[in-house]
Amino acid sequence: MSDSVLPAVYHVVLYSPGVSWDERVSFHDQVGVQDHLAYLSLLKRRGVLAMGGPYLDDSGGLVVLQGLSPDQARLLAYSDPAVRHGLLQAEIRPWLVPESAFADQDSLVPW
Repeated sequence: MSDSVLPAVYHVVLYSPGVSWDERVSFHDQVGVQDHLAYLSLLKRRGVLAMGGPYLDDSGGLVVLQGLSPDQARLLAYSDPAVRHGLLQAEIRPWLVPESAFADQDSLVPW
């Protein structure tokens, strides 16, 4: 690895249903999901949310946080109102994205 280019480290927050999740309703109809979405919007405005969204099967979702230490990522994930109130559980994983991963977009497509 070059001394001048360090790989980007992100933190992936994997969300799954918590103890307050109501299996009878979809993600968008869960009590408290609007607070969760407002919180993610705040993180986006602060520049730490790179991307995220729900899984298509309503089993949870994920977000990718950028520019944070592991402790900061953990604090933000566990400060999510949906996590604090038991709607969602959060698992935080560091994710290493090498600079070369997106250097040549054509090399990522196998066909």
